[in-house]
Amino acid sequence: MKSAIAIVTSLVSGPRMKSLLAAGLLSAGVITSTAQISLLVSFTEETKIKGRMTPLDGALYAVADKGGAANYGYIGRFDPAHGTWSAVYEFSRETKVKGGLMRVGDALWFVCEKGGAANVGFLGSYNPAANSLTVLTEFPQDLKPKTAPVRLDDRGWYFFTDRGGAAGLGALVRFETNGTLTVAASFDVNTGVKFETPPVVWQGQVWYAAREGGDLTQVSGKGAGAVGTVDLDAGTVVRQLALVAAVHGAKIRALVPFQGRLYYAAEEGGDPGLNNGKGYGGVGWFDPNSGEARLILVCDGPGTGAKPRDLVVVGDALYFVCAEGGSAGGGTLGRIRNGTVEIVASLDADSGARAEALTPWEGRLYLTTELGGANWSGGIAAHALSVPRDVLPVSLIWQRSAQLLELRWSVQQPWILESAPDPDGPWSPVNVTEPESGRVLFPMSEAARYFRLRYRGP
Repeated sequence: MKSAIAIVTSLVSGPRMKSLLAAGLLSAGVITSTAQISLLVSFTEETKIKGRMTPLDGALYAVADKGGAANYGYIGRFDPAHGTWSAVYEFSRETKVKGGLMRVGDALWFVCEKGGAANVGFLGSYNPAANSLTVLTEFPQDLKPKTAPVRLDDRGWYFFTDRGGAAGLGALVRFETNGTLTVAASFDVNTGVKFETPPVVWQGQVWYAAREGGDLTQVSGKGAGAVGTVDLDAGTVVRQLALVAAVHGAKIRALVPFQGRLYYAAEEGGDPGLNNGKGYGGVGWFDPNSGEARLILVCDGPGTGAKPRDLVVVGDALYFVCAEGGSAGGGTLGRIRNGTVEIVASLDADSGARAEALTPWEGRLYLTTELGGANWSGGIAAHALSVPRDVLPVSLIWQRSAQLLELRWSVQQPWILESAPDPDGPWSPVNVTEPESGRVLFPMSEAARYFRLRYRGP
């Protein structure tokens, strides 16, 4: 294995190297390895998958921004068992779906910038079983939605926009259970604007990460972005961190809670001596309890990659993907475990290049790429995950039917369903009458309790 210092010294040396080490922007803890990334599907045309793939009924679904008979994109289905990709629903007009798909029951919801009667976009639902698309609501104005709808509370589903809100610079919009759209909170240059990653609930609060705004002395007056909280009851936004490009990075693309901190992928910033002063970005963390924030990885281009795009938690590790850089220039796949950063693999033409998203599922970490592959149009690749340290997160899906609560989960991994009267326990196994079905029903008349899936391995 080769340390990151050995890699970086071929790029910077002397006083500049000493200043970076003193600032903590380079770390001898970064290591590299040569894990394999297997190309499973080569797209036959320009495709540009938007967002992560979404598991449903043994398959992975995703949205293609391009392709199809009219080249307006489509909803595609990847069959992991056979390694096949197929377009299952083609859009008949320009839609520009943003943020990917979100599973809601047995349907896949999404937001798009175009389409609808006024051609300013809509919130839609795709039903794979019926192969049908339903417009849940059309947007009243050009909101420029950017993230897939997520459930933050019992009032509805939320997504970020780059327009609308009190200042016209973006909002957190709620699609309520009665079918109406409401501005839950508005953003401005002080709070941060422009979003690529959905809000997350962590430590009882709703968190956001903005690509621009915050400290307007950064990034030529645009700001390097911000991290903050949203009070859904009051409709207020509080900025908790204004990014400084050289210290924290700039232009956040992903935000993930991990081991007591909020980790983020910054597309730019880091080392201002690279990429014509913009930096190649990095992966950093913010600790709301102490207020401390810093980059744990400063991307250097050829060594560790450039322009991080996505983050996912897999067991006790946090994986990240860079769209560019690495030894072959096609990007890198890395992980953070116990405070150590490891570059797992470099992407190239054979594996696919310029990866945009990561999807952990059933023993593999899937990557969707825009370039490389047999036709240089990208494809779907996978990295095999080790067990038990890289135990995959399994979704516990819930649905209310009449007076019953239905819970469903994957049974293809060693997980056990447990319940407790309180989040702190005590937790005990749930008596599932059909353990191989991955499904259990509870009468709504039973006492309230919490449910979780626990890994049964060592």
